[in-house]
Amino acid sequence: MEWLALSIPILAAAWVYSDAKSCGSSSPKLWAIGVFGLLIIFLPLYFIMRPSKKSRVVKLCPYCGKYYKGIPTFCPNCGKHLQGIK
Repeated sequence: MEWLALSIPILAAAWVYSDAKSCGSSSPKLWAIGVFGLLIIFLPLYFIMRPSKKSRVVKLCPYCGKYYKGIPTFCPNCGKHLQGIK
């Protein structure tokens, strides 16, 4: 039964780590450590502070060739107008 009590925080920490890494979070390891250590505090906090799906979209600018996140009106790298580009 003890293995079950330890496996839940391990699985939650592993999921938070992979999700935070895919979202582009700067500290997925810290989120995973926090969730493993204090699951009841850090897991709800992660869900509150987690980036929305809209901001997780990564696209390539057709003008400068650099990647940007979200759906901005202008490219954050070169400043070209991106509205209407798919």
